Amino acid sequence: MKNLALSLVFASSIVAADPYIMYENDWAFENFDELGSFEDTESTLRVGTTLGENFYVEYGRFGEGTEFNTGDSAEAGYKFNLGNNFVVKGKVESKKVDDWNHKLTTEVKYFFR
Repeated sequence: MKNLALSLVFASSIVAADPYIMYENDWAFENFDELGSFEDTESTLRVGTTLGENFYVEYGRFGEGTEFNTGDSAEAGYKFNLGNNFVVKGKVESKKVDDWNHKLTTEVKYFFR
């Protein structure tokens, strides 16, 4: 299943002609003076593509530091400018070690212009 999903992302990247690679690093800490080492961080590496002007999909791996061997990672999202200074964007982010876990994020932004 993992290889099928990855193949679909690569195929859609070629068709959409707007592929990219995304790297993200999350560094959790309680105190600024106790950051720890980079190996204690979580990094994600995904390939993705935009689908039209407002949507995107990504698929890849995540792990500790620069080791992307913990599990699978996927994300799909959207962004719309609604006019009148409103922007709405959201995403569903999924990670899998043994089972898939999902997080849904929605953001509504108003600009005072």
